Parts: sequence; C-alpha cells; structure tokens
Amino acid sequence: MSEELGIEDVELKKVTKFYTEQDYGGRILREFSMLYTTQFDGDMKLSKREIMDGLWHPLVKIDEMINRNIDDFPPGFVKAFKEYKKSLSSN
Repeated sequence: MSEELGIEDVELKKVTKFYTEQDYGGRILREFSMLYTTQFDGDMKLSKREIMDGLWHPLVKIDEMINRNIDDFPPGFVKAFKEYKKSLSSN
C-alpha cells in the first residue's frame, strides 16, 4: 500500500488467504494470496511507476463488470473480490 498508494501506518485486518491458478501461454501460474481490509481517510498518492490510473466503483458496479466479462479481470482479483464479499456477509 505504501509503494503503490502512498498509504502508511494503518491497521490491517486479515480477511482470508487463498490460492489461484491460471494458464499463461501454456504455463500454469500458481499464486497464494492474503486478503486484508483497512479504513483510510486521506489522500492517496498513486505511484506512476506502479499504477497507470485508478478508479473507484461501488461493489455492485464491480459485480456487474465481472459478470459482463470475467476475462477482463485477473483470476486472483476475481477470487479476492468474491472472498471480500463473502466476508461482508459473515460480519
């Protein structure tokens, strides 16, 4: 978060960890990921070396975008988004 968004000194809450696989040019990419949440009320400073652009959408809009064309999103993001929504319903 510090490198990409310029966010530091926030408390992270672990949501879950998960595993994904995807085919990449005939090779299988395997990824173990940890998902965290936090709250931040400040200005973000996007690193132009790391992030070309950033947009914020309501969760329902992201759902619509994924349902319209799941191939626009990396499998790890789709899985993380599903896990995040699941964590919201369990709280």
